[in-house]
Amino acid sequence: MSPGTLSLLLSALLLGACAEEHGPAVSVTDVRILAPMPGSSAGVAYFKVENRGDAEITITAIDSPQFEDVQMHETTIEDGVSRMRQIESVHVGASSSTDFVPGGKHLMLMQPSTNVLPGSLVELEFHYDSGLLIVNATMQSRLPTQ
Repeated sequence: MSPGTLSLLLSALLLGACAEEHGPAVSVTDVRILAPMPGSSAGVAYFKVENRGDAEITITAIDSPQFEDVQMHETTIEDGVSRMRQIESVHVGASSSTDFVPGGKHLMLMQPSTNVLPGSLVELEFHYDSGLLIVNATMQSRLPTQ
């Protein structure tokens, strides 16, 4: 093995070890994708976005090959009335996290492009600043099992 090849190999191993030790700066965990309620065509997704980096990130879009339209929404209470509105982006501060939960931020999964049923694997593509994170989760039924 030539000295140049050995040097390149050692550099790659060191970079790989550093990336593995620290892990990716952005992660999505606790993903719950729920099928549409009876009579509705929109599913919903909840999860936690964690930013372990030392700079704020901005999620600018979330896509899915299984849905024609994926929108970030936020539910707020105004004058005692619950209102849901679409939001264009979500900021996640450095070394912090943001939860997408019932009654708060969440995803609306609309216009399925395939036959997506409970038990189907759904891919979510998180676009942030100059990055892309792809997460897969199984769609769950909202109906109680018998």
